[in-house]
Amino acid sequence: ECQPTRELRTVWMLGRNDQGQLGDGSTSDRASPAQVASLGDDNAAIACGHSFTAVLKSDGRVFTFGANGNGQLGDGSTSERTSPVQASLPAGAEVTQLHAGSAFVLALRQDGTVLHWGYGGHGNLGHGDPPKRANKTDLYQPVPKLVEPLKEVPCKLVSCGATQTSIITVPGRVYVCGSVEKYAAG
Repeated sequence: ECQPTRELRTVWMLGRNDQGQLGDGSTSDRASPAQVASLGDDNAAIACGHSFTAVLKSDGRVFTFGANGNGQLGDGSTSERTSPVQASLPAGAEVTQLHAGSAFVLALRQDGTVLHWGYGGHGNLGHGDPPKRANKTDLYQPVPKLVEPLKEVPCKLVSCGATQTSIITVPGRVYVCGSVEKYAAG
């Protein structure tokens, strides 16, 4: 299971680890839980995508590890990481909620704005319809970026499916973007 323990807020991982998604510095699978000691005991939440993991610290920082071919670790690279690295959040970007899709991450900041990074080929990052975009490199966002269409609208909840994103604003409007062909209603 991919959750911090309640008492000390430590992170324990097990399962497949072929791309370092368990954060233990290796690519060896684990049949029993092992602590990711380098994350300490101040973790607030975990989000697991396809072969990568993102951890929200209690102070609003985000650490990631595992697959990164689409920039889903948010560290500015596309290099796989077997140990936690800090996501390159904008200055003052205190994250309060964190969710992962198949190869992307969505983060709600304390000020109500939303950041995203990773693969956006399904339109799931909220910055346009991919088939009509002139610059296909925009589909890969290796550093956290503001969801521009909602920058003036305070948000209160974010959630991801494999290839889609849902955001609820403080006024109560629901925004959905991404693929709705197989997994989402809308």
